[in-house]
Amino acid sequence: MVLLLTAFGPLAHAQGLDACCAAVGAGACPSSLTVVGPATQQTTSPQGTTLRGLYVVTCDVGPVWMAEALQTTVTTYPSGTVLTPMLTNAAACFDASCRLPEGSCLQAEGSRIYVSDCQTSGPMSDQAWSRPARPDKAAVVVNGRVLGSALSGEVAPVPTPQMASRPAVGAVDASVPAMPPDPCIPSAGLRDASNAQVDAGNEAVVAGDWGTAADRYRAAITINKCNAFAWTALGEALLASNNPAAARQALQAATRLMPANFHAWTVLGQASEKAGDRTAAVSAYQHALEQRPGHRPAADGLQRVQ
Repeated sequence: MVLLLTAFGPLAHAQGLDACCAAVGAGACPSSLTVVGPATQQTTSPQGTTLRGLYVVTCDVGPVWMAEALQTTVTTYPSGTVLTPMLTNAAACFDASCRLPEGSCLQAEGSRIYVSDCQTSGPMSDQAWSRPARPDKAAVVVNGRVLGSALSGEVAPVPTPQMASRPAVGAVDASVPAMPPDPCIPSAGLRDASNAQVDAGNEAVVAGDWGTAADRYRAAITINKCNAFAWTALGEALLASNNPAAARQALQAATRLMPANFHAWTVLGQASEKAGDRTAAVSAYQHALEQRPGHRPAADGLQRVQ
């Protein structure tokens, strides 16, 4: 449960990560993180670095080791680095609300967010990553700041979120490329170039520059219209910049390209909800829950719109 407080007392009680992120203006707030683990293999070539083997930390499930997960990046990364782009205040909400391994914390070092051992602030070992996921916590938000995590009646310190500056909504181009063909058959030779644009867009999100992020994601789609992750990222950027109608278009393309992706369906539900289309939101949240039963952001959204 997330407890939202103001200087005048309790404001509301709401379930899940989204309420905390909304309270601190975190913008796009991922419900799962992709993290470099101790056993991640990093192969560097002139085209960049290929990462094989990553942890996926889902807010309501905990960490899962994905041995065959692949990601191409521009550089090598230390163990524990979070590859999912997010602002520092969103990371504070994730740390306060979600099921990280016991004894682990999210920390920030400049623009890099990483998972570390709470006691040593150093990298986590394979054994530490294998610990059971800690119970859900309650994020405490006072005056728009995440102050701590309530667990067993105690308030544990959480890094004070640094609010990154973001461009005005009007500065974000809300255009959406033409929908991908059906069926969409990607050209293998275009995948790397398209993914490089997605990586650049993710870096812009970390910097809080939604306009540049949206431009990069559109470039990725222009190169490879079948890049479902680029369509999802564009939808999230447009939703975060208060363009829900345009976000829906991008996310409809994403869910058509990868209908089993519960995250894309969840964000489509959020965009539909924000656009005022409760019927479409119900359908999207239900699709998300079919793919990931019990997924909290989708379950909370469905409860709001039904």
